[in-house]
Amino acid sequence: KDSDCEKSGVCSLVGYCTAKDGKCQAAKDSDCANSRACSTFGQCTAKDGKCHATKDSDRTAKDSKRQAAKDSDCTKLDVCRKFGQCTVKYGECHATRDSDCEKSVGCSLVGQCTAKDGKCQATQDSDCAKLEACSTLGYCTAKDGECHAAKDSDCEKSKGCRTSGWCSAKDGECHATKASECVYLEMCTRWGYCTAKEGNCQAAQDSDCTNSKACSTLGWCTVKDGECVNP
Repeated sequence: KDSDCEKSGVCSLVGYCTAKDGKCQAAKDSDCANSRACSTFGQCTAKDGKCHATKDSDRTAKDSKRQAAKDSDCTKLDVCRKFGQCTVKYGECHATRDSDCEKSVGCSLVGQCTAKDGKCQATQDSDCAKLEACSTLGYCTAKDGECHAAKDSDCEKSKGCRTSGWCSAKDGECHATKASECVYLEMCTRWGYCTAKEGNCQAAQDSDCTNSKACSTLGWCTVKDGECVNP
């Protein structure tokens, strides 16, 4: 249910506020607009289930390319506070010191705490481990400058595993890949989302529904499009 997503950390953090296909996603721009991803990184537009930065909203990208003559030209811009790009290099704002990255919003929010190649990047698992995105979504391993869910152990200790069955790492994110990750969840016993399918726990067969509280109390005993419905 949307209400389950709205109460979770993934809604306020990355805009995953709408329940769709058994998973919390960013389905509309309003999901993104109220998230920290929007206020911090300009990721305010919903597309393919996630929040993205459009050319108009990504002001920090424009700031980083703005001509600068001295460091103070950079330090007063959002690109310094958010991304640690506080030093002038070749006339543009770059991240050249770890200390600038460590003070940035990007470090506390997405683990990008080390200066490398002019940007702040996540280079150590310890930078990721302290994030809400690690405890909630399993983004606990530093890889290619960002925090990802790289191994099953990242996912297994996350809130997403306990509440949504996303306990296996695949393509940098946590997914539900086997029935055992779904059957013990409240969403299985309550709503019939007991089968792992396409990375999520869904109602895939009538038996998922008939054993649920939704069937005994609301008459939702037949599966349709991944959910239990009243036949």
